[in-house]
Amino acid sequence: MGTLKRLGSRFQYEIFALLGTLVILWQMLLPGYVLTLDLTFGPLRPAPVYAGLKAATYAPDWLIYVAHSLISGWLVEKIILFGMFFLLFYLPLRFYPFSKNYGEAYFVSLLYTINPFVYERLLAGQWKVLFAYAFLFPFVACLIRFYKDFAWRPILMAFAWLLLIGMFALHMLVMGVFILFLFGTCLYVRSFFLKEHQRLGVFLARFFPVLGVFIVISLYWVIPAFNAPTLSVSTFTEADSSAFQTAGDKRIGTEGNVAALYGFWGEHETWSAHFHSPKEHLALWETTGALLAVLIAVGVFSALIDAKRRFIGLWLVLLGFAAFVFSIGVGDSVFRPFNAWLFENIWFWRGFRDTEKWSGVLVLAYALFAGIGLSYLLSKLSKYKKTTRVFVVAVCALPLFYTPTMLFGFAGQLSPVEYPAAWAQANAILSQDKNCAAVFLPWHQYYTPIFNHRILTGNTARLYFSCTIYSSADAEIGDVGDEVGKSAQYYAIEKALVSDTAGPNTTIRFLKSQGIEYLIFTNDEVSDDSYKYPFLRSSLVHKVIDTPTLVLFSL
Repeated sequence: MGTLKRLGSRFQYEIFALLGTLVILWQMLLPGYVLTLDLTFGPLRPAPVYAGLKAATYAPDWLIYVAHSLISGWLVEKIILFGMFFLLFYLPLRFYPFSKNYGEAYFVSLLYTINPFVYERLLAGQWKVLFAYAFLFPFVACLIRFYKDFAWRPILMAFAWLLLIGMFALHMLVMGVFILFLFGTCLYVRSFFLKEHQRLGVFLARFFPVLGVFIVISLYWVIPAFNAPTLSVSTFTEADSSAFQTAGDKRIGTEGNVAALYGFWGEHETWSAHFHSPKEHLALWETTGALLAVLIAVGVFSALIDAKRRFIGLWLVLLGFAAFVFSIGVGDSVFRPFNAWLFENIWFWRGFRDTEKWSGVLVLAYALFAGIGLSYLLSKLSKYKKTTRVFVVAVCALPLFYTPTMLFGFAGQLSPVEYPAAWAQANAILSQDKNCAAVFLPWHQYYTPIFNHRILTGNTARLYFSCTIYSSADAEIGDVGDEVGKSAQYYAIEKALVSDTAGPNTTIRFLKSQGIEYLIFTNDEVSDDSYKYPFLRSSLVHKVIDTPTLVLFSL
């Protein structure tokens, strides 16, 4: 028993993260694929491309590609999801930069992991964004520790975490650079007015050499990115910012929605209607939200009155406010003109068409201030041990009640599925043709597969069929249109497929001239598809497989 206690004490952070991850994922850990919007996995994985901005994420993409060649695709996905949530719980515990006298780090870990930002991003399948978000916490924590004595270790670790952030999400990398810039600017201003020239000199002597090394290492993706014919961000227009505009709320507006850690653009899309919103339980949501706001306010107050923490407090206040403004983007608010100016005049800012990603930084500021606030209140209750314990438990429950839909497999809303048997039957035929080329229908980049409980899901045909697959690249979000980099052949094929006036035989002859040998048709959208596919009735095609879920045509 004594050995178990020692092990529990030694690995308490790991045990907490493990239990938290199990509670969050729950049935999602069962065999099968979890599919939703951009969370798309299958038996196959295309080899990663080392070109353009994709070079930045080449390392993790390559690891996933290798893993797919060794184990099943659904198991790779489980490892990714498990590792992501484990890190989300564990890193705030391990790197919490302030005192842990009362277990504040556990509350911060819960708040940083269980919140509307993480909830909506995972429902949207943006696991790479969430990995980068997980690394954001130790990055900022290392900067806070670096401020204390300007030692080499914390600044080296900070830039190491920044490298990891960039490997998963360039948006988060830009946020990290902004955090660094604000940190350095605030420190310079403080040193200038307090005439701490020697301290400033030590900071510069540590900071800039490490920054130089970071820039040199980052050239592995910067050079390919700028050698690319066209940077994707340069093609973004007002249509992109409008399509991915931060969502508002009828009762609390856009500002209130973002402050409450909501605002993901998908909230106003039909996609969101499939899932529960924590705001549906209005009384519980408002009560827990108000209590968390009070705790954060106490943290801000405590940090600003404490001379030792005042600089960090001011920096985090500025950081949180900036993240709040940037997250609103061109949503309806008083900050819209400012954000529109950024989008129009700063070329790389166009990459933030989904500006609500900045809420990840806002969560970070909230979590740190809430931890400071909890520590402040507990110090006042330190004489009453029983009251203190009850208070800690009650406070730790707040994130759970604020976003209860994350618990137990996202309230059962996401569950593993298997691809239909007809898909395997069709793939067995396609894989025998070495020069196989097929069109997958319905012609939509996102559609609602029956086998995935009608959840809007990215098209996974390329991740399943052992064949060159032609599928839609049009996200059908506003006026954004197709993704960048498609060939003239793709657009010609698309034009033929979506035409309802071209003769069926004419379309089939054209497809054959483009090397297309097969048509894969599923009836997932047959009742409300905007395209009619009259060429499927052509006399020049015949059915190789005909099942209720999939029909394979040969040209």
